[in-house]
Amino acid sequence: MMLKARKDFLETELYQPLIDYVATHIKNNKSGLTIADIGCGEWWYMRALQTIRDNSDDTYIGMDVSKDAVKLAAKQTLWIFAVWNAYDIPLQEESVDVLISIFSPWNEKEMYRCVKKWGIALVVSPGKDHLYRFIEMIRDNPHKHITKTAQENFSLLSIEHTQEVSIDLHLSRNKTIQDLFKMTPYYRKAPKTKQEKILALDVLDTKAHFAIDVLKKA
Repeated sequence: MMLKARKDFLETELYQPLIDYVATHIKNNKSGLTIADIGCGEWWYMRALQTIRDNSDDTYIGMDVSKDAVKLAAKQTLWIFAVWNAYDIPLQEESVDVLISIFSPWNEKEMYRCVKKWGIALVVSPGKDHLYRFIEMIRDNPHKHITKTAQENFSLLSIEHTQEVSIDLHLSRNKTIQDLFKMTPYYRKAPKTKQEKILALDVLDTKAHFAIDVLKKA
């Protein structure tokens, strides 16, 4: 259910500004790049990135701990996939130009090992205001996300750029609201009465807030 909701919501392209931003930090290379997503889900983000880059010489690799997610991704493209985790990445040392983690667990030592010299890693985390309206609706004492600074997160990879991307979401379709809610951990954490209240909404105003760290292997 979560994967279908995620796929249907992302197909609305409401999160397109996020992948547009990610694309601006990946250099155009006529010889092609090897790009790996270590939490690929159903593959929407990488499919969107592939469309933006439009470089037939690129190679894409996806991995996720969810077997169902990888099966769904593999139905959409002939790229390379693995059911694996980010703490033991099944890639050779210095084998990728770009390593991407969007709302996924990551391990800096493994990222550092897999990225080529002068390659980059992009890590996307929830910003403090990310989908805060859901938090307000399901918790009696809501509090915002605590987003660690890049300096607290990384020591091996050098920080090239940090940025926050914020998208105001004005949702006016019940199906879209349901999909967004079901693709988040909030759906599983919400008491049943609050869960049902959110699922019945026809209008929702909230914000998608992303914290992005762009890191380089010098």
